[in-house]
Amino acid sequence: MAGRLVLVGIPSSNSNNYSSIFLLAYLESMIPAPPREKRLYTRYPFEAHAEIIASDVEWPLRVTNISFGGCRLLTNGLIPLGMTITIRIRTQTDSFMATAKVMHSTADDVGVMFDEIRPESLPVLQKWIDAAKSAHAS
Repeated sequence: MAGRLVLVGIPSSNSNNYSSIFLLAYLESMIPAPPREKRLYTRYPFEAHAEIIASDVEWPLRVTNISFGGCRLLTNGLIPLGMTITIRIRTQTDSFMATAKVMHSTADDVGVMFDEIRPESLPVLQKWIDAAKSAHAS
């Protein structure tokens, strides 16, 4: 794993010769770590209108994917990483609202992780994800 320091004892006639040990530790640290999936939930393609509400300012956005843990939004500007926001997502028939944390941000898109989902929004999210799963499986 990258960055992991492993010291291995090597028999040596000179007990002050640690160069071999540190060489092995250095080589071990150069092995790349396996990629990790940061998300707990699968995201599915999903199209809807959204607004981010932060500091009494609203930004209209578009949702491009969704999961139980968060969603991806298309933006036209950077939203600071780590910022806590309120997100409202709407389709023609349903509305969802939650607080979320910005986990990814570029000039074109934002990835948010849902924090507190309003109780009345949970069935809406379930409905959307079920529909997205079905469409994705087809």
